[in-house]
Amino acid sequence: MKHRTVYLLLAAVGIVALAGVVPVVGQQIQVTEEVVVRVINLEAVVTDRDGIRVPDLSRGDFVLYVDGEEVGIDYFTEIREGNVIDSASGVPDLSGVPNVGANFLIFIDEFFPIGRDKEQVLRAIAERIGDNMEANDRIAIVAWNGEGIETIIDWTSSVDEASAAMEVALERESFGLRREQERRRFLQDRDDFATMSAARSSRAGADPFGDPMGGRSNDRYGRATSSWDRQWRLGTQERAYAQMLAGQIQGAVGAASASMRALEAPPGRNVLVLLSGGWPWNPSQYASGTGSRMLDEPLVSEGLEIYGPIAETANLMGYTIYGIDVPGMQMGRGFDPTVGGTSPGMGSLGGSSDQFLLEMEIHDSLQFMAQETGGLALINAQRIDALDEIGEVERKGRREITVPVTVSIPLSRMSLQPGEDGTLVAQLALIMVALDDEGGRIDIPAQQLVLTVTGEPRADTMARYETTIELRRRDYNLAIAVVDFHSETTLTRAVRIEAR
Repeated sequence: MKHRTVYLLLAAVGIVALAGVVPVVGQQIQVTEEVVVRVINLEAVVTDRDGIRVPDLSRGDFVLYVDGEEVGIDYFTEIREGNVIDSASGVPDLSGVPNVGANFLIFIDEFFPIGRDKEQVLRAIAERIGDNMEANDRIAIVAWNGEGIETIIDWTSSVDEASAAMEVALERESFGLRREQERRRFLQDRDDFATMSAARSSRAGADPFGDPMGGRSNDRYGRATSSWDRQWRLGTQERAYAQMLAGQIQGAVGAASASMRALEAPPGRNVLVLLSGGWPWNPSQYASGTGSRMLDEPLVSEGLEIYGPIAETANLMGYTIYGIDVPGMQMGRGFDPTVGGTSPGMGSLGGSSDQFLLEMEIHDSLQFMAQETGGLALINAQRIDALDEIGEVERKGRREITVPVTVSIPLSRMSLQPGEDGTLVAQLALIMVALDDEGGRIDIPAQQLVLTVTGEPRADTMARYETTIELRRRDYNLAIAVVDFHSETTLTRAVRIEAR
């Protein structure tokens, strides 16, 4: 995490007074204190049009607005490569400090992810602690299992202590399989209801999915099919599941917020490394299993109502959120990229575009928390490696653009089978769906790829595939998937295309 070339810490009013408790290792945290904020710390990274960090800025180069009104900047400090740069800020607690360091609070969600995914991410973090942790950096680790928050280690600057704490975290149980069981139970109940409704209606001599008493009809999942109800309302089973899921996510978000309050961070830059087990932005949309319905469920919390509090807490406590997508690339079973299919982790989906849309539900929550606090969302393969990147968009005529796409495929995630002459071969498919901001969708024809490797590849070896797509001149969210036919593994990612 060496994004430290130019960090500008802006403070609005005075000094910070943080009310909280410092828990003993292994203790359950219960937070009842109020937070009185007399300062808001804002962190800005300034780059030029080429993405190069801009140094030597001053307080006069910035204007700060709160609720649309300009407010003064009382303190201003430039931090470059972790070092305080002399300025006229007059901040007493930073002057003379050679390196302010960073405080990394690692929040581990054990309630939503399965053990395999959590272990993969934690090991990637553990490997980087020794290489990236600097002398004045500190790490604290907390875990939430749905019942309480446990402090695995309080703030420490010792690499050995932090590494040992990561090993403890790796040994802890995850409960994601229970969440998958809940999802499967919901889908089964929904299907059973559909079967019963169809049988009852058939015996009554009515339309298989109709209402024998007249008035309205239902689809095979018991959802009303009137032009209003079907598009805007969930069925009974869907609503019950969405309400349960929303409550679970609010518990996770509340635990992360409580962790920031409970652990009083030492002076320095504060970063919340948030390991999310897959929290959708809109539980109602996620429960519906499709992105084609414009749902309005006032009884189910969503979006800002769920995630607004953690962004507010992070900003009040001076934290930047780096959200990590622990489930990462969804593991699909029986997934045919040409016709769509089923993924147990996502439920029964109507097709590949539905899977992408529901995947983006999880991405949206991480991106919101990161954007609201000046952090970064590490999504899918980004949490341990990069899957793809978009090149410079070029115009093709007045109404079209060409978009270079580079797909980097981690060989460790592919099933390499013995080929000819001692080679290893993987049969893959690359599929892409472009979704514009007006709801339009472009399904780009799937491309079949044959990946051939000579010799046993290293664990970090990436295969790169370059292609170009042509689109109408609009802004898009591009959903990309690489499918391994042998292992039925699906690696997915959504990236932004701006036509400019």
